[in-house]
Amino acid sequence: MCGKKLIGGIVLFVGMIFTLAGSWAQSGDCKTNKDTTLDEMQKAKYVGVAGCTCHMKQSLGNQYDVWIGTKHSRSWVVLQSLDARKLAKKMGIEGEPQQSPACLKCHGSAVSLDTLCMEATFHIEDGVQCETCHGPASQHVAIKMGQKIAAPMKLKIPTKEDCMMCHKEKKSHEMLNKKKFNIDKAWKKILHPIPKSK
Repeated sequence: MCGKKLIGGIVLFVGMIFTLAGSWAQSGDCKTNKDTTLDEMQKAKYVGVAGCTCHMKQSLGNQYDVWIGTKHSRSWVVLQSLDARKLAKKMGIEGEPQQSPACLKCHGSAVSLDTLCMEATFHIEDGVQCETCHGPASQHVAIKMGQKIAAPMKLKIPTKEDCMMCHKEKKSHEMLNKKKFNIDKAWKKILHPIPKSK
């Protein structure tokens, strides 16, 4: 009888080791877009909007100014509003909306990822920022000015379908009495292409 308990204990212990090892191995995986290889995913990290300083230049299209002028840049801040708190309560969310994964999956960036996937410059308070749509940019921003960006480091080019993952109608948000979301109109507001080289 004692031998069976010992064997059972050993089997349980070994199983726990494999389970923990698997979760530790997964914790460093930083998700990007579907075309990115596993090796690239494990290397790329979220740097936050502060890492996108090259895109504050007119010669590159000044995408930062486009972003700062949109509701995306304030999507986390709005979670501190009275309406957001009422909505969270109605949805059964306890605590602050700006800390709730249910709210942050659309009002923040990289929420479901391990902090190992984020550089110190990343801040959830930046809301829906560059990397929310384009993926983690650490490898992209590591390229020195003047160097050619090879296949823009596999940064994702988002589609309208990507936008609709968060902008679909939600029963929970009806109390806000917002106008129906018009993807075509919104798409034009957030366009921020890089100008073609001369």
